[in-house]
Amino acid sequence: MIETTPTDAAKYWKMQLHPGVNSEASTQFACRMLSQNCIGLDDRGLDCNMIDEREKAEKVLAKSNHTNYLKFAHEINIGDYVLIAPHSAPLALCVVASDYIYDRLAKGREGIVFRHFRFVKSLTFFADVFSRKEWPDWNLSGQGTIGQINERNQAFELIEKWRKKRKEIYK
Repeated sequence: MIETTPTDAAKYWKMQLHPGVNSEASTQFACRMLSQNCIGLDDRGLDCNMIDEREKAEKVLAKSNHTNYLKFAHEINIGDYVLIAPHSAPLALCVVASDYIYDRLAKGREGIVFRHFRFVKSLTFFADVFSRKEWPDWNLSGQGTIGQINERNQAFELIEKWRKKRKEIYK
């Protein structure tokens, strides 16, 4: 495998950021969450803290086939880049700004719809950085709800270009 870790040691992730809503509403929903500077996950059956109650969470997640939720709690780090792509279209790029947070009461409060979430910063939207001509084929399917980008693929290249363009824009 080609070493793809950026020189600043941040990891790259791709996340869908929609709670099983239909494709017409997924981008709107993701924008609502991002306006709160949050990314998150929720599963009706997962009413436990994935850090403090990891064993319980693993059992629940194994039954629901959502084991990738553990990545959200245990593998993402502050400073990692997350490409938000509802379904397969790139929407936003952000930087993780907090550790994993579990709040049983957060869902529905102040626009937050996830009990499992992290705060983000340095949010930029795809359309504010790229023209359609600059990125004509933007199908980023695969990896499920959340996954680490650990090979040089289209998502990796997009994040690299995005980071470079963002530095130029915000000099």
